Amino acid sequence: MDSENELIIKWFPLVRSLASRMTETDMKEDAEQEGMIGLLNAIRNFEDSKGVKFITYATTCIRNSILNFIAKEKTLTDKLIYSDKLEEFLPDSRTQTHQLVENKQVHAKIVEACGELNERELYVLEERMLSDNPESLRKIADKFKVTYGSIKRDEDRLIKQIKDNFGGTL
Repeated sequence: MDSENELIIKWFPLVRSLASRMTETDMKEDAEQEGMIGLLNAIRNFEDSKGVKFITYATTCIRNSILNFIAKEKTLTDKLIYSDKLEEFLPDSRTQTHQLVENKQVHAKIVEACGELNERELYVLEERMLSDNPESLRKIADKFKVTYGSIKRDEDRLIKQIKDNFGGTL
């Protein structure tokens, strides 16, 4: 049987293909990373004796990883805009001008809810979580010369802080 590294190289085109078909261009890179996690799970958990071909099993694992990623990718602002706790900070009118003010107020409350942030955490919050055009985890990791996983943990920690400060209303 092929080594894990050989299998990763062999099946990476499948990951890339699924990520391209399932996501928009700006999310493709992150979707590929998540798809690789699905591929690794498939490689490590595949049992030949079950009567299923590896490609079928791997495709399912990769798709599930990418779908889970897509489900989590809704911007935090979209989730928080409907939070009951934030209603008191938002203007009543929904005109375009008021929506811009509303977004700034929501952003300010979110940043405030996160407390003291280091430069990297603030960058993740503003350029990924609160941006209309979010930067990929990979690009942020490269910018700060850290691993993809470090940035993902920062993002997860920020989401938890925000949920805790808004009473888990997300």
